[in-house]
Amino acid sequence: MKPRKCGERTHMALTKDPNIINNIVQATGCITVSQVSRIFPAKNDKAIHALLGQLYNQKYISFIENDYIVPYRKGESSRESILCTWVMLDQNEEANVGINISTELNMIHQSEFPAQFIYVHDNKLCEICYIYEGNTANLQFLQRTVQQRITEEGMEDYQCIIVVEDTSVIEKIEAINFAIPIIIAHVKVNGELFREPDIEYYK
Repeated sequence: MKPRKCGERTHMALTKDPNIINNIVQATGCITVSQVSRIFPAKNDKAIHALLGQLYNQKYISFIENDYIVPYRKGESSRESILCTWVMLDQNEEANVGINISTELNMIHQSEFPAQFIYVHDNKLCEICYIYEGNTANLQFLQRTVQQRITEEGMEDYQCIIVVEDTSVIEKIEAINFAIPIIIAHVKVNGELFREPDIEYYK
């Protein structure tokens, strides 16, 4: 066993539910307490705060303004990550992009720019990104890099979910001849980011 350096922090092994939360925080970079409640609908507020308290005490996560959860002493509240996470948790059956909280919570991982993160749903690899008016150039970058990966790795079961807030961005996305499966999620924020937004989908 290697000696532990002075000041080095160690972790106790996490049980299932705290481990799920930690994996999602590490993959997305930022989530809200209300999103954790959505992930565990059978747990009351007291149980949710007990899980988060365990992660905080073991130095896995930190809080920003009480409502936002980030990796321990890293990052900041991220509008992009939070809105993409709401889309991932959305249970709209027709759109069918929301993760199955019973079977797919362990299949969420970090991704490459410009995507926020990736997850597996319904045997498809879903890559999700946030595009706003000032970064529409990322659409071309996204198309090129993802198409290259599909060509090289032969990813047949793949879809890209693009999260937008401005309807003018939707028009710019539709004007591009994407060679990859695209779903647009138009998110309408209801006040604060920790409140569940309204989401409309375009394919």
